[in-house]
Amino acid sequence: MHMWSEKGSNYMKYIEITADTKQKYLDTLTNNLIAEGYDVMDIRDPENARLMSQDLKYTEYWDQADLERQLSQTPGVTIYFADDEEGRVQSEKLLEILHQWNDGKESAGEETAGVSPGAADLQNHLEISKTISDDAQWKDKWKTGLKPVTIARGITITPTWIDYKPDENEQVIRIDPGMAFGTGTHETTRLCGNLLARYIRSRDRNLTDEESQSVTPEEIPDQAGSTGGLKVMDVGCGTGILAIIAWCLGAHDVLGIDIDRDAVEAARENVQANCSSAERARRQIRIEEGDLARNVDYKADIIVANLLLPLVQMLTPDAAVHLRPGGIYIVSGLLVSQEKEGTDALEASGFRVIAVEELGQWCAIAATRD
Repeated sequence: MHMWSEKGSNYMKYIEITADTKQKYLDTLTNNLIAEGYDVMDIRDPENARLMSQDLKYTEYWDQADLERQLSQTPGVTIYFADDEEGRVQSEKLLEILHQWNDGKESAGEETAGVSPGAADLQNHLEISKTISDDAQWKDKWKTGLKPVTIARGITITPTWIDYKPDENEQVIRIDPGMAFGTGTHETTRLCGNLLARYIRSRDRNLTDEESQSVTPEEIPDQAGSTGGLKVMDVGCGTGILAIIAWCLGAHDVLGIDIDRDAVEAARENVQANCSSAERARRQIRIEEGDLARNVDYKADIIVANLLLPLVQMLTPDAAVHLRPGGIYIVSGLLVSQEKEGTDALEASGFRVIAVEELGQWCAIAATRD
């Protein structure tokens, strides 16, 4: 889930562009918006709220009235723009894109033509609106839907404003979503987190890839130790959540890379807040601005890439170059309907698929390469 950042904004009025849809089209809508460059949005997802409420260890963190509101709300997204000249231009551009999708056209922009995955599926399934709101109406609304969520056994992500009380040995990652591009609550983050837990801990126990398939989240030790010299790379790291998870699970050396300078800055802040300097002196985690295809000199035992299908297809040959023999490649950001295209891309680069996990309408794939 992605949220508007309030950093650096002094405007008191904002333009809200809202697109409501049916639940089965929501993931396609958000996937296409991200592909078009809109990676900051407020997502209303009743199904995700249902899954999260089942996962939460302490129901006290859910206000019952708030939970009922989220479960009953209409699926859709809202994107905010400052009510200034630039914001009005950008909001009109977004409206054009949404209306073209609703009319059955694949993509509205030349720069992203061919990237949007299945925008034609949205034809006649969008309810589009534009409103102007003042700061007092909306500036804190995005916080109400964010609750602690368990990514893998022993690791919970929580917003900074919630006084979360962890169990003994439970590790907590505290994220301020207002300063970042992701909160960790999306299904693909949880899928990647669970696969990271499986394979990091399996490597620590010297299990084969086949044996690791029987490792469930419940069997993953609560307290992760250092897993020897295990190196993990998070490609397109965003807030750095997956890189931090890998580090919390005990990876010895973690590298997160992103081509977005703002994402790199946010990820570095999150590393500072969640990874103790004393432990970082023993085990390394760093975030760098970089493009896997051009300027990254790193060989990893595990690579995780929570991206979109076109980016997975484009970067997989480069991932093969940066993965040590016998390493694990984890990809997500794929709809269940895109699983075959994802596995085809991996197999075309010499990978062998060893696991496919699904959550909601999303899937994640783990593969290896000798």
